[in-house]
Amino acid sequence: MMDPDRARLIGKELQVELSSSDNSLYFHGESMLPFLREGDLVIVRPVAWDDLRRGDIITYRNGDKFPTRRIFKKSADRLSLRCDGWIKFIAHAGPDDILGRAEARFRDGRWITNSNREWQWAMRRAMVRATVRAWNRALPRRIWPARRGKR
Repeated sequence: MMDPDRARLIGKELQVELSSSDNSLYFHGESMLPFLREGDLVIVRPVAWDDLRRGDIITYRNGDKFPTRRIFKKSADRLSLRCDGWIKFIAHAGPDDILGRAEARFRDGRWITNSNREWQWAMRRAMVRATVRAWNRALPRRIWPARRGKR
């Protein structure tokens, strides 16, 4: 008899693999706000490692969970992942962890795809925000002093 936790994990992986416009996944949480919200339907399709690009939204295996994050940086064997809505969060994933790339989202009665202008705008905005946050952490405080006082 199969361990129930192992069976649940296999079921989740199959759900991602079988994702289509008829069988989409529900996004849970607030990590990817404002682009992905609780309850959005997301289509995730398997993708080759070489086809992943900076800014893509992927679903990956992290233990028994399958989070969805944005690729911030890609090296030969590792991705640095960030959340659009959580400022300081950084995760990493390797080629064997990737389950697929988000290709479409359904919200408020309409689908948008990753080639849609709204999707592209959200990707660019998220990448600029993440880059500025990374620069702010990297710059010494004497060059970029912390703001003090009231605005």
